[in-house]
Amino acid sequence: MELSNVKYLDEFNKLELRNFLFIGSATLALYGIRENRDLDVVVPIETFISLRFNRDLDFRFGGSGFYKYSTKDGKIEIFGQMPNSCGLSCLLTKQFLKEAIELNSYKFMPLNKVLAMKKIRRTERDLKDIKLIENYLNET
Repeated sequence: MELSNVKYLDEFNKLELRNFLFIGSATLALYGIRENRDLDVVVPIETFISLRFNRDLDFRFGGSGFYKYSTKDGKIEIFGQMPNSCGLSCLLTKQFLKEAIELNSYKFMPLNKVLAMKKIRRTERDLKDIKLIENYLNET
């Protein structure tokens, strides 16, 4: 696992978030499975609400019945709950944080949870990621 594989951490650090979990492709990048195109972050609802004062973020409807904050360039997306389509818990719970992979105070969704999420969503990109993850797990 290499933290240096994960793109956009410098931009993320400027947001000064304390309690968060990276989900999706950030975990894949951490393991060197593939590059992350962006950073998807889940924060507790209290943190999410407090982001309304951050002028560097845009508030957007993310589809599937949830809202998100995004950086102007779209490289970082912040959710106050897990996207409904992920099929996992709707709130950032203590359990998710307890199971998180932590490196230098960054918390990542475990690879097995990312795989489960992608198997439920099954978009074209998810299907490619499923193959990549399963190949990685079979090789290790």
